[in-house]
Amino acid sequence: MASERETQWIELYIQTGDDKGATRKIFNCSTEKNVTVRSSQLKKNFANEIDKRLRETMRVNSVAMHKILCNLAANATSETVKGNAAKDLLDRGGYKPVDQSEDITERTPDQVEAEYQQALKAVSQKELKVMLQAIPQEQRQALIDGMKETTQ
Repeated sequence: MASERETQWIELYIQTGDDKGATRKIFNCSTEKNVTVRSSQLKKNFANEIDKRLRETMRVNSVAMHKILCNLAANATSETVKGNAAKDLLDRGGYKPVDQSEDITERTPDQVEAEYQQALKAVSQKELKVMLQAIPQEQRQALIDGMKETTQ
């Protein structure tokens, strides 16, 4: 159970976000070392109470914060600010981006070769020419030479 001064410290800390400033003001600590040690002890001892009060403060202010985000998304002059506000609104609304992680399964060399051969059969001559033109000349010639060797 927090004493009256500890309760005042918790309230001031939450209000300002400055644990050391709250410690100096409420407990009149004289040295910086005392302030640091006392602040650390208070944050540790009252972590649950601080968390509870912060959550309550956020819950109470969530409508106002939502309004601010909407205003930024609609009216900010910076495109970055607009984009970040819009993205945050979507995230909070449950529209998070899809996690596009690739499912990579282990394949044997025979399976890879079979897939390669199947892909070669599926590519038309026209598509093959377009794909080859995107490859630098030296690499393209090496591929062509390699294909000639495998067909012989």
